[in-house]
Amino acid sequence: MAIASRPTSHPDPISLSVGEPLELPPEAALLAVERAVRSGPVRYGAAAGLPALRQAIVTDTDPGGELGLTPDGVIVTAGGKPAILDALRCILEIDDEVLILAPYWPTFVQQVQWCRATPVICRAGFERGNIFAVDALRDAITERTRAIIVNAPNNPSATVATVDQQRAILDLAREHDLWIIADEVYRQLVFGGVAPSFLALDPQRERTIAVTSFSKRFSLTGYRVGAAIASRDIIDAMTRLTMAAHTHASSLAQEAALGALSLDGTWERERLEGYRRKRDLALDRWNAIDGVRCASPDAALYLFPDVRELCRRHDLTDDTALCGVLHERCGVSLVPGAAFGAPGHVRVSCGVPIERLDEALGRIARWAEQGARP
Repeated sequence: MAIASRPTSHPDPISLSVGEPLELPPEAALLAVERAVRSGPVRYGAAAGLPALRQAIVTDTDPGGELGLTPDGVIVTAGGKPAILDALRCILEIDDEVLILAPYWPTFVQQVQWCRATPVICRAGFERGNIFAVDALRDAITERTRAIIVNAPNNPSATVATVDQQRAILDLAREHDLWIIADEVYRQLVFGGVAPSFLALDPQRERTIAVTSFSKRFSLTGYRVGAAIASRDIIDAMTRLTMAAHTHASSLAQEAALGALSLDGTWERERLEGYRRKRDLALDRWNAIDGVRCASPDAALYLFPDVRELCRRHDLTDDTALCGVLHERCGVSLVPGAAFGAPGHVRVSCGVPIERLDEALGRIARWAEQGARP
């Protein structure tokens, strides 16, 4: 990711490296914050979050009540990252091991290390074309394994785990007495409908700590508000950590999230349709380049093309070198797959206007046509 932050001599740089939605938050979120500010002083609140927001998260996650979720199984956090970190802090001992499926969000590795535990990267599934292959996890389990982090839909590949894949992972966790930390922050950004959740297979949350966020879903990235859903014991432990560390997530950010959850889904559907158009454009552009193979992503916000042959044709050592060349010669910033534990790929963000996305990919295509060897 350091490549994207370097200066470039190109007169018109375009960044496709940042995983941040382009759109403004929905009006309901902004109005909720305004009402809260105008209604009087913004004071301390409950460490686990605004009661109304916790209830709204329950209703949003379990609209039919089949899972039996209640607000005491929810904690609101200052974004998805603190939810994952605090969950790890509650379940890990020093020198425990945590299995992480590649490709992965780099923060997972850092958070496990921060807890003085050991991240164990499982790449075999991705290398065989199945990120969520349970045998790749099974082969990595030792007596020190304590948890599995499953990011589905996945960042950077935008791949969704099927119910059968989730069930196999959950069965493995039960067999070996492991926790599953399910990072589901992209769950509502799936083109074919909402992605399945581990909570549906583990309604008592005996093995599952599910994490969600309002950042990508409602364009509330800077507000920093997310949540964890888990057993009462885990939520109580996470609440004690929150009280000691930062009291609670920002009350105003929580009001924004509550306002966003009051919507009927139209705003989300319309925005997702825009990302579908960007996905289709980018997919066609990448697959028209000789030496590139790009699978169709299941969800927004990313594509994750395989560029190994493209690198070979241009005598580039790897995906990091390719990103450096594209940054300097085309003014287009991408993130190397190596940053996500998946070398030979690049992550492409669609968080720009479609016209800028088209321009950026056109530059890459023109560069790819020049100087390539057969």
